Amino acid sequence: MNSETHSLPEITREALEFEQSQWSSGSVHNDPFYSVVKSPALAILPPGALLKLERTTDTSLYSLPAATALSRIIYQSKTLSGEIVPVSTFILWSHTSRSTDDGYQVVAWAHGTSAAQSAFPELSKSFVVTGHSQGGGTAWAVAQRQHHEPVEGYLGYIAFSPVTNFAAEPEPFGSIIGVAATPAIEAVFPDFNRADVLTEDAVARLGLIQEADGGLATALTLLVGIQLTKPGWIENPSIKKFLSVTSNGRKPISGPLLVIHGDLDTRVSFEVAAEAVEETAMMFPDADIEFLHLEGANHDSAMVSVQWAWMDWIQRRFEGVSTERGLRRKVVKAVRPVEAYQRDVNWYIAPSTNFWERP
Repeated sequence: MNSETHSLPEITREALEFEQSQWSSGSVHNDPFYSVVKSPALAILPPGALLKLERTTDTSLYSLPAATALSRIIYQSKTLSGEIVPVSTFILWSHTSRSTDDGYQVVAWAHGTSAAQSAFPELSKSFVVTGHSQGGGTAWAVAQRQHHEPVEGYLGYIAFSPVTNFAAEPEPFGSIIGVAATPAIEAVFPDFNRADVLTEDAVARLGLIQEADGGLATALTLLVGIQLTKPGWIENPSIKKFLSVTSNGRKPISGPLLVIHGDLDTRVSFEVAAEAVEETAMMFPDADIEFLHLEGANHDSAMVSVQWAWMDWIQRRFEGVSTERGLRRKVVKAVRPVEAYQRDVNWYIAPSTNFWERP
């Protein structure tokens, strides 16, 4: 435990220790796989180029579903400002897989696919993009990017509980997401300073989170319950520019796009997402959008409550089944009274260390 950790409040130290207990093999900063040496040769490689491959990852280090295998890759990507940078992802392999004429079907979880496809030729060149929450926003953004910068092989996109415009989110989550976004905004707009929009307390706490390498659990213990942003922060020119290029909705897409959102979401506003869907459909009547309004579902439960629907949707995309133009909106009602359901996740995953923990 370093000196920065000792300066954290007790609840934050507990959250950080919990997060660190979930690490597979210590900090990624100490994992040689994630070390990429910069060089002139690396700088000229295009986005999507494969840089590193761990074909078979030791699954005993991870809490994975049974009958799955893991591969890790590092590939070249491009930032919002156009800078070429290495990024990491992984491939989770099922024990068996549906396949098309050109290989195993690919579902991309808010990441690119070309590096994985070059590393493993047995993967299909066709793919469906999915993502949840911030990743749901990413899936929607891919649909927008596909309209003006198409990538061959795309079949469709699923956005679960997506972030569309963090500045429109109700408090406290609008400000929390805004705080989390400020390091990215500084990277894109060098003239921007987080202190321009964040309170002194928020700047100090964000610094603690970054120094401790804290994740979401750690961050929430420091950011909830205090004033995070200055009055009028969303009018800052850099914030407005960032929102103009990162917000989803009210922009043309290349569909089909399936948006799934629960109306009891307490983290990402259902109303904000629904408005983005409706306004996109009004501005672009031919946009291929399907919106599933889940009665009584929360942020995380939106995925599992209609798992049958989105898995069928993915299957139809790989089968080449055509979709309709325009907006199709459907309200999906719960089988039992809404109050009868477990709304939030009330458990966490931990590695098994004894035989009796996995009977």
